[in-house]
Amino acid sequence: MQKEIEYPRYNSGKTDGDWAILVLEEAAPPEQPLVRPNSQGSYPPVGEQLTVMGYGDTNPSDYVSDLSDKLKKVNVNAISNADCDDSSDGRDDYYNQITSNMMCANVNGGGKDACQVRRCFSCCFVCISCGQFYSLALHSPLLPNTQQGDSGGPLIGTNGNGQVVQVGVVSWGIGCAESAFPGVYARVSEAYDWIEKTTCANAVCEGFPDYFDCGNNHPCGNGGGGDGGGGSTPNPTRNPTRNPTRNPVSEGGPSPTPRPIGAAEDSGNWRTVYSDDFTDSRLGEDRNGKSVWTPDGASKNDAKIDTSFKGKTGVMNIQHNGGARADGIDVSKYNRCRAKLNFMLMRLQSSDKASVEICTKNKCNRVASFGCKERGQGGMQCKKWYSETTQAVLVKNADNAEIKVIMKGRNNKADIHVDYIALECSK
Repeated sequence: MQKEIEYPRYNSGKTDGDWAILVLEEAAPPEQPLVRPNSQGSYPPVGEQLTVMGYGDTNPSDYVSDLSDKLKKVNVNAISNADCDDSSDGRDDYYNQITSNMMCANVNGGGKDACQVRRCFSCCFVCISCGQFYSLALHSPLLPNTQQGDSGGPLIGTNGNGQVVQVGVVSWGIGCAESAFPGVYARVSEAYDWIEKTTCANAVCEGFPDYFDCGNNHPCGNGGGGDGGGGSTPNPTRNPTRNPTRNPVSEGGPSPTPRPIGAAEDSGNWRTVYSDDFTDSRLGEDRNGKSVWTPDGASKNDAKIDTSFKGKTGVMNIQHNGGARADGIDVSKYNRCRAKLNFMLMRLQSSDKASVEICTKNKCNRVASFGCKERGQGGMQCKKWYSETTQAVLVKNADNAEIKVIMKGRNNKADIHVDYIALECSK
């Protein structure tokens, strides 16, 4: 190894921004297939099947370490950051710990997972292996018995363009393969600009992939000239770090086939299939065939539509433990959908949450969760208007979808005011 480059805004206290890169002494062999880092904030959508791999612990006991001598892999599914943040077993929880730099994945019911470092003792890597410049660097020293062997390993998937990409890096979690706690990964797309810039500045020309935009800082000179090695290969990097999996599947298992709030999206891919600005809406009213907003909470009185609020005309108000849904939205031509909304939170206490769900075939996926922070703490504040785009969910093979807006507040005056909401879908 020539040197280690840490992500400049890594927060060890929160295990946030958990990326690092190594520069090797020698270039990787030109015939070595490479997996490109994921640059698309919208990928993977909620429910997408992904594959994590490593040489980690295969013994479920916390007191026995049995690292594999063969590379293992296991398929997991992406879940929303909102659902991940709500994870709890009644004693421990992830509440307010899942940031936009993270993503989560699990197997329903547990039993399969990457075996990562328990929270606060992190080692995390970016597996990009391009020319001389490649992956894997420790962020912090590990205490005895905290490393389960898989931290730093790659989480990969196949995007909508058929490209195999690394979407995550095994970062932290509570336990391993626990049904209550998904694995938490560093989200590669959030660090893509830094990965690209750092790669361009440190790589050699030989075998340099053609998907990085280095501008005048290209390792082959201003005109480029690398052979693009690895730009389209479908195989993961050779010998990833001795790090993710507990109870993994063995070699030869199936091949692989979730951006948080504020996700940017590739232009031109999304179409608005439903929208409402509430200027002519009434709960329960059929407006010439347009989807009806129906109360869907503990009390029908906790949902209403006001003619005006805080300078806005037509605003839906959901308070306390209320909810409302618009159903019957045709999504039969699309593969995935996401929501967009303009909203204000009012009088939320620290544990109060407003959320958005997208439902198909009696299954609902929470795609966004909102809470208020005190001034100076970062994050959203009450009494301010926000415009947000949620994570996307798979709607393939579904005819119709519905959007739900839900409020969960201890204070009966806690509420979310929605000025505009839309469902956007892509093929």
